[in-house]
Amino acid sequence: MRAHFLQHVPFEGLGNIQQWLDSLGLAEYAEEFEKNAVDLRVLPSLSEDDLKELGVKLGHRRILQKAIAAMEDQSLASVQSLKEEAPPTPAEDVEAERRQLWTPRSNSA
Repeated sequence: MRAHFLQHVPFEGLGNIQQWLDSLGLAEYAEEFEKNAVDLRVLPSLSEDDLKELGVKLGHRRILQKAIAAMEDQSLASVQSLKEEAPPTPAEDVEAERRQLWTPRSNSA
């Protein structure tokens, strides 16, 4: 579910993977992440084994997992607020008014 959701929500304002890792104090992994084409779009789908394969230490894996979860929560909150701010569609806004049409008949024959 996480990967599907995040395909539709860009991590705007996060910069690139190197900046993100640096903000977490984990800049030492930037080269390995870039070498393996891991960018912000890939982060949510990284597994524990993926992080091990990238050479990320246990404590650093936990930091990354918490940071990724926080990004997802923030993105979900952003989507929810967008839904709340969106104007209702016409069908949701007002029920259509129904009137019976009456047309006079002419008695000319």
